[in-house]
Amino acid sequence: MKEEKTSFKKLLHIISKNDQLLVAIAVILTFNFAMQVMTGVSLYYFLYVAGSKSMFSIFTMFAGIAEISGLFLFPWIAKHLNRNQVYLLASLIPTIGLGLLFVIGYLAPTNFVLTAIAGYGVKFGSGLQLGIVTVVLADVVDYGEYKFGTRNESVTFSIQTLLVKFTSAMGALLTGFALNATGYIPNAVQTASTQNGIRFVMIGVPIVFVALSFMIYKTKFKLHGAYYDKIMNVLALRKEKLDERLANNS
Repeated sequence: MKEEKTSFKKLLHIISKNDQLLVAIAVILTFNFAMQVMTGVSLYYFLYVAGSKSMFSIFTMFAGIAEISGLFLFPWIAKHLNRNQVYLLASLIPTIGLGLLFVIGYLAPTNFVLTAIAGYGVKFGSGLQLGIVTVVLADVVDYGEYKFGTRNESVTFSIQTLLVKFTSAMGALLTGFALNATGYIPNAVQTASTQNGIRFVMIGVPIVFVALSFMIYKTKFKLHGAYYDKIMNVLALRKEKLDERLANNS
């Protein structure tokens, strides 16, 4: 089916009425917000809580490698696990990584190996999540065709880019507010309460939003199993009938 032009009014209608697109938006928003908050405050965490700027470099380097690895390995992992299991893995690994970062922040804040493992864990899950939400959006395109008769691929996939930019801006905004709320003073030794506040923003807030993202996906996203098979069968039947009409008219 050819992509139909979509007016702004119809675009709003599609977004508001397509319940699974709204679910996908919520899933992407919450997970990316978690990652952006962590990224925004990470330098302050390693400078003023861990007490080592070099650990920030280690954490960031391995996190970057991990995100690419997660996205690269997603197709292989998706062959062995169903989508709910993949999303659980994408949520669980960052949570474990952040939990490890919490522990080593007290016991071994300048440990190179443990910091690298924590950074790798956090962003490996992010790479997996990026892979699965791309699949989710493709399913939403099929669902939109099933429900409204138009695929709207460009609209659906552009939303992901817009959401990432939005969460990046919101993460930066929250970082400023959060640092101010913790009593952070630039270029000074921070109080214990300020350090705990930075620790909570770096670790606690992302864990909460990653968990929220998983719960939304688990409870609200329904494009899988028998229901999704039904959608694909209906679309295949529609295409077959359309091909027959075109053949008869030619």
